[in-house]
Amino acid sequence: MLFASGDGRISLFGIRFSGYQMTTPAVGHFDVDEAVLHDRDGDISDSFVVASAQSHIDGLAEWTGFTAVTEDVGTNEAHLIQQVVATVKTADSFSWRQGDAEMTLTTHWEGDHSRPGIHVDEWVVLDSKFPEARPFSAHITEHRKLVSLLTLVFGTGISFRKHQIRDELFRVRNLDGELIGAPPLVEVIARQTIRDYSEQIPARSDLKQSGIVFLQQLKGEGLSQWAEGFGKWGRVINPTVGVLKRPDAYAEDVVMSTNLSLEAAGHLLPPADDEESTYFRGRPTTATFVYRCIASVGMNFSPISHSRQGMARAVANNYNGIKHFDRGAFPDFVQTRLIGKLSTLIVRLIATNLIEPTNEVVRDYVSGWRFRQLMEEFKLNDLYVDERGNCYVPQTQQ
Repeated sequence: MLFASGDGRISLFGIRFSGYQMTTPAVGHFDVDEAVLHDRDGDISDSFVVASAQSHIDGLAEWTGFTAVTEDVGTNEAHLIQQVVATVKTADSFSWRQGDAEMTLTTHWEGDHSRPGIHVDEWVVLDSKFPEARPFSAHITEHRKLVSLLTLVFGTGISFRKHQIRDELFRVRNLDGELIGAPPLVEVIARQTIRDYSEQIPARSDLKQSGIVFLQQLKGEGLSQWAEGFGKWGRVINPTVGVLKRPDAYAEDVVMSTNLSLEAAGHLLPPADDEESTYFRGRPTTATFVYRCIASVGMNFSPISHSRQGMARAVANNYNGIKHFDRGAFPDFVQTRLIGKLSTLIVRLIATNLIEPTNEVVRDYVSGWRFRQLMEEFKLNDLYVDERGNCYVPQTQQ
């Protein structure tokens, strides 16, 4: 359908009738999958397929470190700035294969002439390109894999902000119907992602501090491997990504979602050394799967726990205490909140190992100040864990 008004023309695709109201006059309602803010050549009833599409996504500039602006600052003998020469150009880019699609991260920019002075807006976009035209939803499916990765990298909800396409069927014509220039970038509003637009934009400073791994640290085919394993690791990725996109989730929800991820990861990871002590009647338990996850990222809990096995039991006990009706009251809130933070971090580090399999980034993280900060938070709340996974307060502090 082509919607035309005095303010412009919009091409609507994937239209479905969704109801009506018997008013005067009667009002019908319909839903659409995609709305392209431009009219299209050809038969409007044809499916909406494009060979390439791009998305604006939270955190891309911080994660890539790309910029379109370089500055040359000139000073005098007193080191006072006398001139600034700024060069703005699309220079940085990074590409990888993702199934049939070629994915590219690159910088875009435009000048803002609405204010006095020189102002340039820049951003980083994700572009997907298939050998032949595909449904727009196929592009979003590939883009969403990177959104999920960035959500885990930063530990917070990452959202789509805008979609655009450049396609031969969406052209500009003059009053005589003649084509003008190359196809422009036109905006697409998609039902799949429209809710993302209302989500809060993460602060740049928070993203830079919270990120575990950045593009410059990746080697080889890390992003291709992430996309290739997305289906296999989906039960690890999706529950934690889902809860991270809900900043006000209950502490119990965080534990439930992240431990669904840990259980799934524990089934996919190989057995760990000394895991038999977590078995029950010779069979792996929930604590076993958590222990495999902890061992895979090399966490050391000696400041607050007798062993990795003890911490694995503590995580499993909290998870099962929330999940099972017959366990009585919910576990202590402080314990649940801290177990949730720890479980979230473990999932994030497992995801990091999937794209950076040398484990160097994860080893640096668990030996660094940010992991020690989490251990200090356990200690400040007098939360210590014994070999059986029970939380206790040391006698000297009781």
